Amino acid sequence: MTTNTATVTTQQGTVEHIDPTVIVVEANVRTDAKLPAEFLASIKQHGVLTPILARRDEQGNVIVRAGQRRTLAAREVGLASIPAYIVEADEKTVDRIVQQMAENEHREAVTDADRVAAYQQLAFEGLTPTVIAKRLNTKPALVKAGIAVSENAAAASAIVSHSLTLEQAATLIEFEGDDDTVAELIEVATTEPGQFAHTAQRARDDKARNAEKAKIEAVHAERGYVILDRERGYYENDYTLVRDLVTADGERPTQEQIDAADGRAVYVATYFGGQVRPVYYLADPKAAGFRKDSGSGANSGPM
Repeated sequence: MTTNTATVTTQQGTVEHIDPTVIVVEANVRTDAKLPAEFLASIKQHGVLTPILARRDEQGNVIVRAGQRRTLAAREVGLASIPAYIVEADEKTVDRIVQQMAENEHREAVTDADRVAAYQQLAFEGLTPTVIAKRLNTKPALVKAGIAVSENAAAASAIVSHSLTLEQAATLIEFEGDDDTVAELIEVATTEPGQFAHTAQRARDDKARNAEKAKIEAVHAERGYVILDRERGYYENDYTLVRDLVTADGERPTQEQIDAADGRAVYVATYFGGQVRPVYYLADPKAAGFRKDSGSGANSGPM
């Protein structure tokens, strides 16, 4: 059921407050929308501050054209309504945009920012990425990437203000919420564009390692481990490395013994090549039944 709590009419369309559950999010527009926890929390706390862009079809259904993620997030957190800027679908407008793009392609170089703006406008008019691609004689994947860029604040701003390519701007979307990485990628794109692909891949690798590190930390926290923020040096004595310990019988501690020991702690280390693994410590090895290895070697054990 449509909820019109407020309606503002402009020359181009109207701004209405609509129940997000009745808004149509077409599958072929954005099938892989990712909703980070931080994004959902912001929508839940503040609501949707920027209206989505949408149109009505002949049956009166509201179809979102920009703001799919905001719509899906509003549904997930249970908002009663969100603001939507409703524009009219007009074939004359579509023809005008297509003609302008064709003329500009022949007359002067069209920037990727221009292409993104055209993709966005055509999407507002109700065209799917496949239809837009056909009308503009380009690839659907490029159109989808352009629409995604237009919906992302950082990417949409960067492609205009820093003259990024469509591929570079689309890459920024992968790191939404990581302002430092986004800033670094923009800096590289504008100063050393030849290094952009390498920098982006390194950022992806770091992101994957950090995600794996967070996952391992969460598992150990549930098992009662103290999560350390760094490895301990040789002369530090608040924690002792488990790999330096043996049992009273000279055996290496098993994982089960460590999991059961009081004062257990872990630092999740990342290594060259992408390996992520836990490094175990004990605050009081003696109380846990262990002693320092004398150096003669232990007989067995996974640690």
